[in-house]
Amino acid sequence: MTKKLLIVLASILSKVAFGNVTVSFTRPFPNAVINGDSLYVIVRVSSTYEIDPSSVNAKIVVDGMEGDSVQLPWFDPPDYWSGIISIAGISPGPLNLIVSATDIFGTRGEGSEQIFMQTALTITSPISGTVSFLPGTSTLHLGAACADRGGCTLSVLTPGGWITAGDRLDVDLPVTDPPFHDAGQYLFDFYATGPAPVFFEAFFRVPIYLEDTTPNLSELVAVNGPVVDYDGGRVLHVLHPRSDPVHDPLGIYDLAALTDVSIGDPDLGPYTVSWSRRVARLTPFGAVFLYELNETMPPYFTR
Repeated sequence: MTKKLLIVLASILSKVAFGNVTVSFTRPFPNAVINGDSLYVIVRVSSTYEIDPSSVNAKIVVDGMEGDSVQLPWFDPPDYWSGIISIAGISPGPLNLIVSATDIFGTRGEGSEQIFMQTALTITSPISGTVSFLPGTSTLHLGAACADRGGCTLSVLTPGGWITAGDRLDVDLPVTDPPFHDAGQYLFDFYATGPAPVFFEAFFRVPIYLEDTTPNLSELVAVNGPVVDYDGGRVLHVLHPRSDPVHDPLGIYDLAALTDVSIGDPDLGPYTVSWSRRVARLTPFGAVFLYELNETMPPYFTR
Protein backbone atom coordinates (compact mmCIF):
# COMPACT_ATOMS: atom_id res chain seq x y z
CA MET A 1 0.00 0.00 0.00
CA THR A 2 2.78 2.43 0.96
CA LYS A 3 4.69 1.68 -2.24
CA LYS A 4 1.60 2.31 -4.38
CA LEU A 5 0.91 5.59 -2.55
CA LEU A 6 4.48 6.78 -3.17
CA ILE A 7 4.16 5.93 -6.85
CA VAL A 8 0.90 7.90 -7.13
CA LEU A 9 2.42 10.92 -5.35
CA ALA A 10 5.49 10.79 -7.56
CA SER A 11 3.26 10.69 -10.63
CA ILE A 12 1.26 13.74 -9.46
CA LEU A 13 4.39 15.73 -8.62
CA SER A 14 5.85 14.87 -11.99
CA LYS A 15 2.75 16.20 -13.78
CA VAL A 16 2.70 19.38 -11.68
CA ALA A 17 6.34 20.04 -12.49
CA PHE A 18 5.47 20.09 -16.21
CA GLY A 19 2.42 22.32 -15.81
CA ASN A 20 2.21 25.32 -18.12
CA VAL A 21 0.23 28.61 -18.02
CA THR A 22 0.12 30.98 -21.01
CA VAL A 23 -1.75 34.28 -21.43
CA SER A 24 -2.70 35.72 -24.83
CA PHE A 25 -4.65 38.92 -25.58
CA THR A 26 -7.94 39.16 -27.44
CA ARG A 27 -8.52 42.80 -26.56
CA PRO A 28 -6.94 45.30 -26.91
CA PHE A 29 -4.85 44.55 -30.00
CA PRO A 30 -1.05 44.85 -29.71
CA ASN A 31 0.15 48.42 -30.37
CA ALA A 32 -3.44 49.67 -30.30
CA VAL A 33 -4.13 53.35 -29.70
CA ILE A 34 -6.42 53.72 -26.69
CA ASN A 35 -8.26 56.64 -25.16
CA GLY A 36 -10.78 57.15 -22.40
CA ASP A 37 -11.10 56.65 -18.67
CA SER A 38 -11.37 52.85 -18.78
CA LEU A 39 -9.79 49.99 -20.74
CA TYR A 40 -11.74 46.83 -21.53
CA VAL A 41 -9.46 43.76 -21.40
CA ILE A 42 -10.13 40.23 -22.69
CA VAL A 43 -7.47 37.51 -22.43
CA ARG A 44 -7.29 33.80 -23.08
CA VAL A 45 -5.56 31.76 -20.40
CA SER A 46 -4.38 28.30 -21.47
CA SER A 47 -3.26 25.95 -18.72
CA THR A 48 -2.34 22.32 -18.21
CA TYR A 49 -4.33 22.36 -14.97
CA GLU A 50 -7.24 24.35 -13.56
CA ILE A 51 -6.66 28.08 -13.07
CA ASP A 52 -7.18 29.62 -9.64
CA PRO A 53 -10.12 32.01 -10.31
CA SER A 54 -8.74 34.66 -7.96
CA SER A 55 -5.32 34.71 -9.62
CA VAL A 56 -6.12 36.28 -13.02
CA ASN A 57 -5.09 39.90 -12.60
CA ALA A 58 -4.26 42.81 -14.90
CA LYS A 59 -2.26 45.99 -14.34
CA ILE A 60 -0.92 48.96 -16.27
CA VAL A 61 2.78 49.85 -16.19
CA VAL A 62 3.88 53.34 -17.27
CA ASP A 63 7.58 54.30 -17.27
CA GLY A 64 8.34 51.43 -14.89
CA MET A 65 5.63 52.45 -12.41
CA GLU A 66 2.98 49.80 -11.79
CA GLY A 67 -0.68 50.63 -11.33
CA ASP A 68 -3.11 48.79 -9.07
CA SER A 69 -3.78 45.17 -9.92
CA VAL A 70 -7.36 44.43 -11.04
CA GLN A 71 -8.86 40.95 -10.91
CA LEU A 72 -10.48 39.77 -14.15
CA PRO A 73 -13.72 37.79 -13.69
CA TRP A 74 -14.56 34.71 -15.71
CA PHE A 75 -15.89 35.66 -19.15
CA ASP A 76 -16.33 32.45 -21.12
CA PRO A 77 -15.29 29.32 -19.18
CA PRO A 78 -12.86 27.77 -19.19
CA ASP A 79 -10.43 29.91 -21.20
CA TYR A 80 -11.48 33.57 -21.47
CA TRP A 81 -11.29 36.23 -18.78
CA SER A 82 -12.27 39.89 -18.97
CA GLY A 83 -12.52 43.06 -16.93
CA ILE A 84 -12.22 46.85 -16.96
CA ILE A 85 -9.10 48.73 -15.83
CA SER A 86 -9.10 52.43 -14.99
CA ILE A 87 -6.76 54.48 -17.20
CA ALA A 88 -8.06 57.86 -16.04
CA GLY A 89 -5.32 60.45 -15.69
CA ILE A 90 -2.67 58.57 -17.71
CA SER A 91 -0.71 60.94 -19.97
CA PRO A 92 -0.40 60.29 -23.73
CA GLY A 93 2.37 57.87 -24.68
CA PRO A 94 3.28 54.17 -24.53
CA LEU A 95 2.24 51.89 -21.69
CA ASN A 96 2.35 48.17 -20.97
CA LEU A 97 -0.61 46.00 -20.11
CA ILE A 98 0.34 42.93 -18.06
CA VAL A 99 -1.96 40.02 -17.18
CA SER A 100 -0.88 37.14 -14.96
CA ALA A 101 -2.55 33.88 -13.91
CA THR A 102 -1.69 30.96 -11.62
CA ASP A 103 -2.97 27.40 -11.68
CA ILE A 104 -4.13 25.46 -8.61
CA PHE A 105 -0.63 24.00 -8.14
CA GLY A 106 1.07 27.41 -8.09
CA THR A 107 2.44 27.51 -11.65
CA ARG A 108 2.34 31.11 -12.85
CA GLY A 109 2.13 32.51 -16.36
CA GLU A 110 2.19 36.09 -17.63
CA GLY A 111 1.45 37.95 -20.84
CA SER A 112 2.18 41.56 -21.77
CA GLU A 113 1.64 43.89 -24.69
CA GLN A 114 2.44 47.50 -25.46
CA ILE A 115 -0.36 49.92 -26.27
CA PHE A 116 -0.45 53.69 -26.73
CA MET A 117 -2.53 56.31 -24.95
CA GLN A 118 -3.54 59.02 -27.41
CA THR A 119 -6.63 61.13 -28.02
CA ALA A 120 -8.97 59.15 -30.24
CA LEU A 121 -12.43 60.26 -29.11
CA THR A 122 -13.71 63.64 -27.96
CA ILE A 123 -17.05 63.91 -26.13
CA THR A 124 -18.70 67.32 -26.24
CA SER A 125 -22.05 66.45 -24.65
CA PRO A 126 -23.21 65.60 -22.08
CA ILE A 127 -20.57 66.90 -19.70
CA SER A 128 -19.84 64.48 -16.87
CA GLY A 129 -22.00 65.38 -13.89
CA THR A 130 -24.58 67.39 -15.82
CA VAL A 131 -27.71 68.01 -13.74
CA SER A 132 -31.00 68.39 -15.62
CA PHE A 133 -34.51 68.76 -14.28
CA LEU A 134 -37.68 66.75 -14.81
CA PRO A 135 -40.20 67.26 -16.33
CA GLY A 136 -38.76 70.41 -17.96
CA THR A 137 -35.98 68.49 -19.72
CA SER A 138 -37.36 67.00 -22.94
CA THR A 139 -34.09 66.03 -24.64
CA LEU A 140 -30.45 65.35 -23.84
CA HIS A 141 -27.88 66.25 -26.47
CA LEU A 142 -25.25 63.63 -27.29
CA GLY A 143 -22.18 64.88 -29.12
CA ALA A 144 -18.92 63.05 -29.86
CA ALA A 145 -16.30 62.80 -32.59
CA CYS A 146 -13.44 60.44 -33.45
CA ALA A 147 -9.95 61.59 -34.36
CA ASP A 148 -9.10 61.18 -38.03
CA ARG A 149 -7.54 57.71 -38.12
CA GLY A 150 -8.85 56.33 -41.37
CA GLY A 151 -12.31 55.36 -40.24
CA CYS A 152 -14.22 54.96 -37.01
CA THR A 153 -17.26 53.23 -35.56
CA LEU A 154 -18.81 55.20 -32.72
CA SER A 155 -21.59 53.92 -30.45
CA VAL A 156 -23.23 54.96 -27.19
CA LEU A 157 -24.96 52.69 -24.72
CA THR A 158 -27.76 54.82 -23.25
CA PRO A 159 -30.31 53.85 -20.59
CA GLY A 160 -32.72 53.19 -23.48
CA GLY A 161 -30.39 51.16 -25.68
CA TRP A 162 -27.64 51.57 -28.28
CA ILE A 163 -27.09 54.51 -30.63
CA THR A 164 -24.54 53.99 -33.43
CA ALA A 165 -22.86 56.41 -35.81
CA GLY A 166 -19.82 56.79 -38.05
CA ASP A 167 -16.99 59.05 -36.93
CA ARG A 168 -19.30 61.73 -35.52
CA LEU A 169 -22.38 61.74 -33.30
CA ASP A 170 -24.75 64.70 -33.02
CA VAL A 171 -28.21 63.75 -31.80
CA ASP A 172 -30.91 64.88 -29.36
CA LEU A 173 -32.07 61.97 -27.23
CA PRO A 174 -35.71 62.28 -26.05
CA VAL A 175 -36.13 62.11 -22.28
CA THR A 176 -39.19 59.89 -22.09
CA ASP A 177 -40.79 57.58 -19.56
CA PRO A 178 -39.32 54.93 -19.69
CA PRO A 179 -36.37 54.74 -19.28
CA PHE A 180 -35.96 58.18 -17.67
CA HIS A 181 -38.80 57.64 -15.23
CA ASP A 182 -37.14 58.62 -11.95
CA ALA A 183 -34.77 61.23 -10.64
CA GLY A 184 -31.23 59.95 -10.09
CA GLN A 185 -28.06 58.99 -11.91
CA TYR A 186 -27.99 57.72 -15.51
CA LEU A 187 -24.89 56.36 -17.25
CA PHE A 188 -23.86 56.85 -20.87
CA ASP A 189 -21.06 54.60 -22.20
CA PHE A 190 -19.26 55.99 -25.26
CA TYR A 191 -17.29 53.51 -27.40
CA ALA A 192 -15.17 54.11 -30.48
CA THR A 193 -13.13 51.62 -32.50
CA GLY A 194 -10.92 52.01 -35.55
CA PRO A 195 -9.62 49.57 -38.16
CA ALA A 196 -6.16 48.37 -39.22
CA PRO A 197 -3.38 49.24 -39.74
CA VAL A 198 -3.60 51.41 -36.62
CA PHE A 199 -6.17 49.84 -34.33
CA PHE A 200 -7.65 52.16 -31.77
CA GLU A 201 -10.38 51.99 -29.20
CA ALA A 202 -11.83 54.42 -26.71
CA PHE A 203 -14.23 54.00 -23.80
CA PHE A 204 -15.69 56.79 -21.67
CA ARG A 205 -18.42 56.45 -19.04
CA VAL A 206 -20.34 59.70 -18.52
CA PRO A 207 -22.77 60.01 -15.58
CA ILE A 208 -25.57 62.59 -15.67
CA TYR A 209 -28.19 63.35 -13.03
CA LEU A 210 -31.89 64.08 -13.33
CA GLU A 211 -33.69 65.92 -10.55
CA ASP A 212 -37.40 66.51 -9.97
CA THR A 213 -38.84 70.00 -10.30
CA THR A 214 -42.26 71.70 -10.28
CA PRO A 215 -43.65 75.05 -11.54
CA ASN A 216 -43.28 76.36 -7.97
CA LEU A 217 -39.49 75.91 -8.05
CA SER A 218 -36.95 78.21 -9.68
CA GLU A 219 -33.23 77.67 -10.28
CA LEU A 220 -31.02 79.42 -7.73
CA VAL A 221 -27.59 78.24 -8.84
CA ALA A 222 -26.14 75.52 -11.07
CA VAL A 223 -23.31 73.34 -9.71
CA ASN A 224 -21.35 70.55 -11.34
CA GLY A 225 -22.81 67.49 -9.66
CA PRO A 226 -25.65 66.43 -7.35
CA VAL A 227 -26.47 68.65 -4.38
CA VAL A 228 -25.88 67.01 -1.01
CA ASP A 229 -26.73 69.90 1.37
CA TYR A 230 -27.70 73.61 1.25
CA ASP A 231 -27.84 76.25 4.01
CA GLY A 232 -28.98 79.36 2.14
CA GLY A 233 -25.52 80.67 1.36
CA ARG A 234 -23.51 77.58 0.45
CA VAL A 235 -24.07 74.42 -1.55
CA LEU A 236 -22.35 71.14 -0.62
CA HIS A 237 -22.21 69.07 -3.77
CA VAL A 238 -20.38 66.39 -5.71
CA LEU A 239 -17.46 68.02 -7.52
CA HIS A 240 -16.64 66.78 -11.03
CA PRO A 241 -18.13 63.28 -10.73
CA ARG A 242 -15.82 60.40 -11.54
CA SER A 243 -16.62 57.38 -13.65
CA ASP A 244 -17.14 55.49 -10.40
CA PRO A 245 -20.85 56.03 -9.69
CA VAL A 246 -20.48 55.33 -5.96
CA HIS A 247 -17.68 57.53 -4.61
CA ASP A 248 -17.14 61.12 -5.71
CA PRO A 249 -15.14 64.15 -4.48
CA LEU A 250 -16.99 66.91 -2.62
CA GLY A 251 -16.98 70.67 -3.08
CA ILE A 252 -18.55 73.70 -1.37
CA TYR A 253 -20.00 76.44 -3.59
CA ASP A 254 -20.28 79.86 -1.91
CA LEU A 255 -23.17 81.87 -3.40
CA ALA A 256 -21.81 85.20 -2.13
CA ALA A 257 -18.19 84.72 -3.21
CA LEU A 258 -19.15 82.74 -6.35
CA THR A 259 -16.36 80.27 -5.59
CA ASP A 260 -16.32 76.48 -5.72
CA VAL A 261 -13.77 74.93 -3.34
CA SER A 262 -12.80 71.25 -3.35
CA ILE A 263 -12.65 69.59 0.06
CA GLY A 264 -9.41 67.70 0.39
CA ASP A 265 -6.26 66.90 2.29
CA PRO A 266 -2.75 67.51 0.87
CA ASP A 267 -1.74 63.94 1.71
CA LEU A 268 -4.94 61.95 1.22
CA GLY A 269 -6.43 63.84 -1.72
CA PRO A 270 -10.13 64.78 -2.10
CA TYR A 271 -12.50 63.44 0.52
CA THR A 272 -15.27 61.34 -0.97
CA VAL A 273 -18.88 60.68 -0.17
CA SER A 274 -21.12 57.72 -0.86
CA TRP A 275 -23.63 58.95 -3.46
CA SER A 276 -26.10 56.26 -2.47
CA ARG A 277 -26.19 57.42 1.17
CA ARG A 278 -25.12 61.08 0.91
CA VAL A 279 -23.46 60.93 4.34
CA ALA A 280 -22.44 64.61 4.44
CA ARG A 281 -23.76 67.91 5.89
CA LEU A 282 -22.67 71.53 5.97
CA THR A 283 -21.52 73.02 9.29
CA PRO A 284 -20.99 76.70 10.25
CA PHE A 285 -17.28 76.39 9.37
CA GLY A 286 -17.21 73.76 6.62
CA ALA A 287 -18.67 70.28 6.34
CA VAL A 288 -18.81 66.99 8.19
CA PHE A 289 -18.89 63.75 6.24
CA LEU A 290 -17.82 60.12 6.17
CA TYR A 291 -14.45 59.60 4.52
CA GLU A 292 -14.83 56.41 2.48
CA LEU A 293 -11.20 55.28 2.63
CA ASN A 294 -12.52 52.89 5.25
CA GLU A 295 -16.20 52.85 6.15
CA THR A 296 -15.42 51.98 9.77
CA MET A 297 -13.44 55.21 10.26
CA PRO A 298 -15.11 58.06 12.19
CA PRO A 299 -16.47 61.08 10.29
CA TYR A 300 -14.03 63.82 9.34
CA PHE A 301 -14.49 67.53 9.93
CA THR A 302 -12.93 70.16 7.70
CA ARG A 303 -12.74 73.92 7.56
